[in-house]
Amino acid sequence: FIGIFLSFSVLCRPNFFPAATILFFYGIFIELNDRNFKNFISITLGYSTILLSPLHNYYFGNSIVLFTQANSHFLFSPSDYLIAIKELSLLNFKSEILYKVYIQLIDWNPLYNIHRIIVLVLISFFVLLYKQKLFIYVMFLCVISQHGVLLLTHAGSRYAYLAWLLTILLF
Repeated sequence: FIGIFLSFSVLCRPNFFPAATILFFYGIFIELNDRNFKNFISITLGYSTILLSPLHNYYFGNSIVLFTQANSHFLFSPSDYLIAIKELSLLNFKSEILYKVYIQLIDWNPLYNIHRIIVLVLISFFVLLYKQKLFIYVMFLCVISQHGVLLLTHAGSRYAYLAWLLTILLF
């Protein structure tokens, strides 16, 4: 059921894919480490139901895509962030890409929620500085991956719930 639930969460909300995949690999790592091959196969078969999405898209849309046409959801590429840093270093504050990045960052975390950034910095500090259990590292990877999704795609409202919920839980 773990694999099926992770797969179902991704089918309902494709932006959960990074965190669900990290949790899936953590689950199969635990089962392989315990030499519980029956559960390993069960989790793998359960998570393989994620492949229903491309089958659905092929049958109904005549195209093979994993979830959706993702390029329509990406606001800009990671290289745009590098361009924005370059524009910032040149003190070109009237750059269009710099303005887009600024708006994206404000959507990701409005200034009145600065406490969330403080929590994220504290989590990063303690997870990276002190030795933690494997589960904490896995949850930290989930947090970072979900925030990465937010920085590249829609960062507001329902898209941000998982990232900030995981952040607060890890805190």
